[in-house]
Amino acid sequence: MTVIIKLIVLVIFIFQPAMSLASELLKFNADESKDPYKIINKHLVESDGNAIESPDCGHKEFGPHITQEFDYLLKKTVFRFYLHLELDDDRCKNQDRQRNEIKVYDKSPEWLKARKGDEFTYSWKFKIDQTFQASNSFTHLHQLKAVGGRDKNPLLTFTARIGSEGEASYFEVRHNRDSKAKKLIEFNLDGFVGEWVFVKEKIKFGPYGSYYLEIKSIKTGKPIINYENNSIYMWSEDAIFIRPKWGIYRSLNEKNMIKDEVISYADFYIYRH
Repeated sequence: MTVIIKLIVLVIFIFQPAMSLASELLKFNADESKDPYKIINKHLVESDGNAIESPDCGHKEFGPHITQEFDYLLKKTVFRFYLHLELDDDRCKNQDRQRNEIKVYDKSPEWLKARKGDEFTYSWKFKIDQTFQASNSFTHLHQLKAVGGRDKNPLLTFTARIGSEGEASYFEVRHNRDSKAKKLIEFNLDGFVGEWVFVKEKIKFGPYGSYYLEIKSIKTGKPIINYENNSIYMWSEDAIFIRPKWGIYRSLNEKNMIKDEVISYADFYIYRH
C-alpha cells in the first residue's frame, strides 16, 4: 500500500507542470452553431460579466454587432466586427467615437491579466475589407491597455491612418510611455486591405521588457512585418495589469473620411509562458 501511495504522489508530481501549463493556454474561434457573444464570453470571462464593448445599446435594430460567417480562404467560420458611421457610438457613453471590441478585463481569469514580469504570446488572424477607409484620426485594430495607473493612454496600438496628400494610407504600431507616443512601425496599408493576415506578438511585460511582432500574409505565407525590440518599456506606471483588446475603435472627428466598416477576426490564441 505504501508503494502504491508513493507511485500516485510521483505521478501527480510529474504531471503537475503540464496540467498547470494547459490552464495557461487559450484558443477560440467562431462557430456558426453557437452565439458569437457566448463564445467570446465563455473564454474571456471567468464568471458573470461581458468582455464585449459594442454599440448594440444605441443601434438595437441591427442586432449584435459581432456576427459570424464562413470564410472560403480559411475554410472556417470567422467573426465579423461591424461599425456603422451614422448609427453607432461608444457604448452609449461617448458620441465622438465608435467602439466594437473584445477584451481581457477584471472579470477575466486571473492568468489572462499580464502583470509585471509576465511573458505572453498573442496571435490571431484578421482581414480588412478591400474598400476600407481610414482618417487622420485614430482607427485602432488592436490595443494593449493598462488597468489602473496614471496614464490612461494605451501602451501599444495597431492603428490605420490616411496618408498625407498624394501619399498612401498606412498601418502603424505605436508605443506609449508616460503619455508620449512613439511610432515603432509604419507600413503601407495596401499590404493589408482585402487580405487575411496572421499576427503573432511575444511580449515580456515590465520596465525592462521586450516586444516581438510578426505579421504575414495567409494567402502567400510571405512576411509583411517582422519587428523585435529586446529593450523596451512595456509597462504603465502604477498599473495593476495590462490587457489585450481586439476589434475596431475609431474617432469620429473626421466623419467625411470614413464609412461603414466590417473587419473579420479569427483564431484567437493567448499563451502565458
